Amino acid sequence: MQFITILEMNCRKQHSVKFYADTLLVTTDHLSKTVKQVTQKTAKQFIEQAIVLEAKILLQNNHLTILYITEELQFSNSSFFSTFFKRHTSLSPSEYRLRLNFH
Repeated sequence: MQFITILEMNCRKQHSVKFYADTLLVTTDHLSKTVKQVTQKTAKQFIEQAIVLEAKILLQNNHLTILYITEELQFSNSSFFSTFFKRHTSLSPSEYRLRLNFH
């Protein structure tokens, strides 16, 4: 449960399993095994879901550019962010935002 709390506070800036394991004073293997046992998902999948959720929240604000969101979520460039987002939602950030505005 501590993992989820720390993840909620840090997912915009921290994307690595190692950061969360270090914060919890456990090995990455231990964290991954524990999260998988409890949730049926890997720690990395959990982190990625949290990042996608944050991205969706940020994309709801039309005043925020994709570049700003890319930087806010600590992606090295908007191409990486778009690829990551599309892999998880099957929409590009721009397509996702467009769909939001039609509903």
